[in-house]
Amino acid sequence: MSTHKLEVIGLLAEFAGHCVHCDNVMMAFKINPVKGQYHEYPEYVRVEQERLSDLIVRIAMDYAPNLLIILYNSFSPSGFFKLVRYKILREPAFILDGKVLVKGRIPEYQELKEMLDKNIKS
Repeated sequence: MSTHKLEVIGLLAEFAGHCVHCDNVMMAFKINPVKGQYHEYPEYVRVEQERLSDLIVRIAMDYAPNLLIILYNSFSPSGFFKLVRYKILREPAFILDGKVLVKGRIPEYQELKEMLDKNIKS
């Protein structure tokens, strides 16, 4: 079975970390500076992030190792390029092997699974 590429473009919450050494020390003392940053995002962003994250984890578990999932932040240069290239006006977007499956919303798990099955088999 061949490997397929699922690209996900969306507004991904970003967190500022410290240097690797400082992060290791902070984690050893059970200090997580990123955890506080998460709650500074608006509620709707946190809810969308959790839905998107849960969906991606489930899909990754179901299709591993034959599906490579690549996440793009829509504000990153490569994410912005993908939005323009595929003419996506609203994110999130799900692109399988260069074909846009969903754009502008987070699909339900079963809906995305059916789309993947249909496109992977054909």
